[in-house]
Amino acid sequence: MRPRTLFISAFAIAALFPASAMPQSLAEVARMEEARRKTVRGTAKVYTNDDLVHVRDESATPAPAAAPVPVPAATSAAPPAPATKPAVATDATPDAKDEKYWRSRVAAAQQSISRNKVLLSALEARVNGLNTDFVNMDDPFQRNVIQENLKTTMAELERVKQDIANGTKALTAIDDEARKANVPPGWLR
Repeated sequence: MRPRTLFISAFAIAALFPASAMPQSLAEVARMEEARRKTVRGTAKVYTNDDLVHVRDESATPAPAAAPVPVPAATSAAPPAPATKPAVATDATPDAKDEKYWRSRVAAAQQSISRNKVLLSALEARVNGLNTDFVNMDDPFQRNVIQENLKTTMAELERVKQDIANGTKALTAIDDEARKANVPPGWLR
């Protein structure tokens, strides 16, 4: 009998409080929100990705405190040179070295290497074709023309190989520069 009395008492309690069991209507919720907004004063700060990047940049590389440089009073009238590293000449100002700057540098280097690799493949195919033509040609005049074309193509092939090597070195230099500047690795992909 206990479960039955428990059920009846729970039903009686639910019957006594029907208003608390009823959900609020949408109009009531809207009125309450409007009243709440009227009581709130001031404007809210909206944070964007740009705000977060600037905060991260400032906190990631704190500027070291400049140590005072002792200067003898009688040695010279010129002010002492600041104890900083020499400025490196770049295409952009230090403030402009953001994610877009690093991505564009890496993309340009990778695109140059990729373009040179395609050109290398084409030149290798041309060299193979010219070698075949040279071997199969009986006419001495045409063989000389093919031989000159082969020399020119071989010189161009070596130049493109050197360009690929230089591009790879430049890409490595960009990676090293970015690492020293504490650039997030995701910016270089």
